[in-house]
Amino acid sequence: MPPCGHVERGLVIHTPDSLRAGAPGSAEQIIYERTGLVPMFRFLRRIDRELVRELYRGSLIECTPRSQLVEYLYSQGPSLCAVYEGDGCCLALRFAKGGTHPAIARPDTVRGGLLCDNEICNLMHTSDDAGEAARELALLLHGVQESALIPCTALLQRHALQPTHVALQVLCSLVNRGLHLRGESSSWPDLQGSSASAAVRMFREWLVQQKIGGFKADVLERAYFQGAEEELLAQVEQFYPPSEWELFVLRCGVQAAALWNRTPIGDVLEQVGQWLANLEIDCWAIAGSSALWALGAPVTPNDIDVRCSEFSLDKAMERTGIEVVVEHEEGYRARVLKVVVGGWAVELVGDLVLDSGKRLAMDTAVAGKRNERGIMAIEDLLVEYLTMNRPKPHNDLQRARMCVAVALEPLNQESICARLADPSLFEHL
Repeated sequence: MPPCGHVERGLVIHTPDSLRAGAPGSAEQIIYERTGLVPMFRFLRRIDRELVRELYRGSLIECTPRSQLVEYLYSQGPSLCAVYEGDGCCLALRFAKGGTHPAIARPDTVRGGLLCDNEICNLMHTSDDAGEAARELALLLHGVQESALIPCTALLQRHALQPTHVALQVLCSLVNRGLHLRGESSSWPDLQGSSASAAVRMFREWLVQQKIGGFKADVLERAYFQGAEEELLAQVEQFYPPSEWELFVLRCGVQAAALWNRTPIGDVLEQVGQWLANLEIDCWAIAGSSALWALGAPVTPNDIDVRCSEFSLDKAMERTGIEVVVEHEEGYRARVLKVVVGGWAVELVGDLVLDSGKRLAMDTAVAGKRNERGIMAIEDLLVEYLTMNRPKPHNDLQRARMCVAVALEPLNQESICARLADPSLFEHL
């Protein structure tokens, strides 16, 4: 089915874990609620190892534990591919999908809103942009008969999820079977309608309360959330050996389970704001990927950047006793004060002095426009990205496009261009 004219096409792959869980219908409903998009057509496709490597070219390093898990996932059955059309649909689909790891995905996204707890079995893949969508779709459609393409007349129906792809659910299920085998029983968490973070919390609380004879399951909880794969699997084998699929899902979950040990990023942003208020620091705003996340963009923050004035930075150093250091990054240098809040690295960053000599400074005008959660105003965030204009892995132009996409009101183009050395950057977004 060729696209209509030059309309942008977007691709969603509901991976085999999603089909096992009965999640495609719920995922399509979330996509529609967030974007208004409905698939044009769908088709089933088995994706072998070579095709996985072609699809994830440049983002999946071959022969690593992660790549082997991803390849195994796709080998476990067909994937359901759905093709969308519409200007900006690729970015909109990424917004609806959510961050790679559910611990950082927003709760109104597929990965954050459905039962999902790891970054391998995370239900779906979407293309990064229109170019990637065209490339990936050409690979997937190769050899597929047109009669196999199913035109879409409606969204798929929601079904009760079967969380066979949730590593912590698998672990708790094995413990529960071990209990029943020994004539013991325990109440099971009610997960109906739970978000990813709520489900993880309930499973974790249930697990630490269980005992199998003289064995306490909190040992499993510690091993899982510390990422101790060998220890975890050795302990599991003692009371109820997992199936091949369950073993695979456990290995997926333990890869980055430690991310669940951190306070949810939304809560941390509030804590950072309160901490700065307690220090009586006013000239600041949360920027970077954590700001984009708070605005709804499909990014996965590694830390929290707080842009502040040089005066505020010195005040924070004086009141906390933490030394300010000068850091040199790609394209700029800045004075930085680092703390940890809720397991997250938080960096208070002063003026950005670019290699070109230009200085990006935080002032009361910019700080005064931050929202009630302390997030930098979209126009100021956009100007910062376009002024930095770093290539990959930062890809500031792509993040600037995300700023435009999440804006709830029309941006002041004249004001933005007046602040840029190269106004054409904004005009070409």
